[in-house]
Amino acid sequence: MKKLLLVFFICLSGCYDNLTLNQITFNTTIKYKITIEGHINKPGLYLVNDSTSISQLIKLAGGYKNNALKVNNDIILRDNLKIFINSNRIETKINLNNCSTKQLETIKGIGPSLSQKIIEYRKKYGEFEIISDLLNVKGIKEKKFNKIYEYLTIE
Repeated sequence: MKKLLLVFFICLSGCYDNLTLNQITFNTTIKYKITIEGHINKPGLYLVNDSTSISQLIKLAGGYKNNALKVNNDIILRDNLKIFINSNRIETKINLNNCSTKQLETIKGIGPSLSQKIIEYRKKYGEFEIISDLLNVKGIKEKKFNKIYEYLTIE
């Protein structure tokens, strides 16, 4: 009954901004609510106890994706901690309106030919107004766009 009430309370609280609840440990006292996002296989909200380590949390979250930077195992977990796992390919988003072909090529899925087409499109039609304008570039279809848009910005 306590388990059911706990789950019911969590559902009613609605304070988790559309995050999925991935782990509840009923046999120990839940001490920390930790959100983990980014290049991890199961991002979301995790409820863990004070003896949980960062490496155990990564395992609960399904492990790293292939291109993720590994976090330092010395991180101390605390309540309401938010962890974002970065990609090792790109540190920041690339501005479509002033980037070079070399910068575009750091994005997995964009090679020399496609990066050149993006630059040529920008020269011919002017600055991109929205990121989805990339769909007008020859060689970028919806599947490719869905893989690369998160690494790009318009400024």
